[in-house]
Amino acid sequence: MALSFQQKKELAKDYFTMSNLSQKEIAQKVGVTEKTLSKWANENNEEWKQLRDAVGEGMEQEIIRLKRQLKEFNDYIEKKDKGLRFGSSKEYDALMKLRRFIDYFERNPLSSVVSIMQEFLEFYKMIDLDKAKDLSSVSDAFIKSKMKK
Repeated sequence: MALSFQQKKELAKDYFTMSNLSQKEIAQKVGVTEKTLSKWANENNEEWKQLRDAVGEGMEQEIIRLKRQLKEFNDYIEKKDKGLRFGSSKEYDALMKLRRFIDYFERNPLSSVVSIMQEFLEFYKMIDLDKAKDLSSVSDAFIKSKMKK
């Protein structure tokens, strides 16, 4: 069973945020053209780059940081006078972004799989580059099988 369009897009986002692969390599792994991947990356530029930066910091630390920001946001709202305990539209946009990022990190186990597989392959390249290339295709098949579930 082939991956759906949406599954390919999610997988591309995971590769983009969790690995140091080029867009060309990601497109090949996901099974889309470079043009399609470039379009996805451009459409979601801010979100994908923020996720990539967050992953670089470490997912656990990022979740803690985002939850702290969410708590501070809610505390700020609660300190307002009674009857005024609500945020502006800009504040709620920021709140929704925080919640979306937290949700992404907490509920997306595939992101962890992609990250771990990429780390393993980078490590294995130092041991045996040719074998690492073979393992890369096995890793891709494993990740795609997880997308189908």
